[in-house]
Amino acid sequence: YDEAELLPYGVEGYISSGRLEFVKDKYIIRITGYDNSSNDVLMNMAEFMNGQIKGSEQLPKAFSWFPEGEQFPNRKIFSDSYLGIKELTNVYTVDYLLDGDTITLFITDDESGNKFLSWSNQLSEMNAKNENVIGYPYDENLGVRFDHSYYGKIIFGLKSGKLAGIVNYSEKDKDFLAAWLTKLPE
Repeated sequence: YDEAELLPYGVEGYISSGRLEFVKDKYIIRITGYDNSSNDVLMNMAEFMNGQIKGSEQLPKAFSWFPEGEQFPNRKIFSDSYLGIKELTNVYTVDYLLDGDTITLFITDDESGNKFLSWSNQLSEMNAKNENVIGYPYDENLGVRFDHSYYGKIIFGLKSGKLAGIVNYSEKDKDFLAAWLTKLPE
């Protein structure tokens, strides 16, 4: 949320208008109060819970693959159905503000290429207007661009055993996307 205050609990957390959340190890802790007047109680409970839960306080390694810079503090993990596609599981996303527009970079493991093929086939079955992209550093030019009625232009492709892409793409984002793809670890 825009008014959220980041907190030092677990890996990452925030408090906003009677709601506190943080992630620690494999757990998401959500504590809800009535409104801002309950924030002190929420903070005390979060401090206690943070001390009780053992485990990692490190961001998943996948978040280190995203470029630094104009990113928002909200990093997300989608365990299933990213963008409504059931095969897109364990997807990591980071939002960026570029030239006044918000774009989202996303990445997920796809060593076999099955996620890429499944999504590409779904687009073909829906007769979605899509095109292969050339000039982006996707492996073997395996990249697709299409217009989504809700999310805007999306580009995705295979890069180093990963499905990587951008949501709400604009031509002015080409260099940003290409630079990110080039720097992804092998």
